Amino acid sequence: MVNEVKYIKANAEKVGAAGIPNVPMLLFTSNGQGTGWNEDAWNEFQKEFISSHKDGTTLITLDCSHYIHDIEFKRIADESEKYIESLNR
Repeated sequence: MVNEVKYIKANAEKVGAAGIPNVPMLLFTSNGQGTGWNEDAWNEFQKEFISSHKDGTTLITLDCSHYIHDIEFKRIADESEKYIESLNR
């Protein structure tokens, strides 16, 4: 986790330079609690990101704090299965 924080800006720059791949994506985000950002600003960042992508991208906002994989793991698994199945139709 220390390295995650240490390199977050550099990693964000790499992602920004590479651009968003044009592939279907299923994204999950928290309600912003525990991010260190204002919750409204956090949610706006997510919406801005997804709006810059073309088709096939879905954003699911979970009503929980930042570590969604620890809190909503079952829903993430279920939604991921549904999304993958929808791509195969």
